[in-house]
Amino acid sequence: MIEEIKEKTKQKVKNKEIKECPDLDTETGNMDEILNSDVKCWYPFNCSPLDYALGGGIAQGKIYELIGWQSVGKSTLALASLKTFIDYCAKNNLPYEVLWLESESVFDRVRAQWILKDTSKIIVKEPMTVEAGFKLMFDFTNEWLSKGKLGFIIWDTIEAAPTEKELETQEKNAGGMNEKVRLIKQKLRMLTNRLGNTKTTAIFVNQLIKRIKASPFDQGPDEESGCGNGLKFFASTRGKIRRRKDMVEILPNREEKTVGVISELKTVKNKLAFPNQRVDLYLHGENGLDLNQTLLNFLKANKILQQAGSWRQINNIPTSIVPDGSLKFQSDTALKDFMAMYDGLKDYIDYLVLLTFTEFSVLLKIKHIHSIWAYEKRFFSEERTKLTTEEKEAAEKLYEQTK
Repeated sequence: MIEEIKEKTKQKVKNKEIKECPDLDTETGNMDEILNSDVKCWYPFNCSPLDYALGGGIAQGKIYELIGWQSVGKSTLALASLKTFIDYCAKNNLPYEVLWLESESVFDRVRAQWILKDTSKIIVKEPMTVEAGFKLMFDFTNEWLSKGKLGFIIWDTIEAAPTEKELETQEKNAGGMNEKVRLIKQKLRMLTNRLGNTKTTAIFVNQLIKRIKASPFDQGPDEESGCGNGLKFFASTRGKIRRRKDMVEILPNREEKTVGVISELKTVKNKLAFPNQRVDLYLHGENGLDLNQTLLNFLKANKILQQAGSWRQINNIPTSIVPDGSLKFQSDTALKDFMAMYDGLKDYIDYLVLLTFTEFSVLLKIKHIHSIWAYEKRFFSEERTKLTTEEKEAAEKLYEQTK
């Protein structure tokens, strides 16, 4: 029964998803196939801990909200997300355009060029009001639909934009209590379906603010995101970013220099994958998101990589990938070099990361079992991960009802 269900599921994936997203590769358990959601296309980061936590990368046609205090890396992560989109379009020769709405007038085109490599199709606008910002979004999505382009929108930050009445009167809540909150909710109701129909992804960068408590006995949170609950409801994924510590490098004169921040990303809401996943992000001030360090930290935290002093080691690698069966290195960039040197090493590390994510969840294990088996057949010529009798029965019912 299980074999029959596996074949039907594989055929369904081939018939439905490969036509939509050229990156899918169900035979090798490619990242884009793993989650089997109804998202038609993903823009992957190619960093398995981050991709698994988000659901496969950045989803096409969805709304994201990045929230956090100042200097935690919100804009840098937005730039990294935009890079996944640009790289995907360049790889598949797809026409695209990007709208960057800047409400704080701090967009650094030189840094964006350094990180993204190509900013020729990024249109930067500085809307004076919330209404003007949403009008630009409606206008550009209509234009992209008519020209057959993929679109990507980033608004940094929506909390900094006033409403038209606030701008006219120079007074907060000039249009009544919570006018901005009501306005954003209204606009998002009209925008959500439009983004899906035009295959446009939108990322709203938002700020955390101190919450004023109603009484001394109020046990609610001490902080909340700006702009009310509108973005909370309409966003498919909300990522809360918290600064953990500075990223420090040692200069030749032995002095320490802060070159970035290490921040924790927690998916406080995720309709595309399991919520409340945590990943430490290495956000370099000059080079943006360091995917290699992000992967290394995850491997170390989950005991996949052993470290003693300055030496790091990964053991029990199939000899078909690495003849010695293990890797030992010191440099931070060595793992990246090894993955380029040894064919299949990156896929094997992705497999270990996938096992880590499914270790404590039966549903995740059942949902991803075909990808796990595809990896194991490739590396070990057998299916090593076993389902219990209860898990097999649950899998049969699940796939029978969703096929």
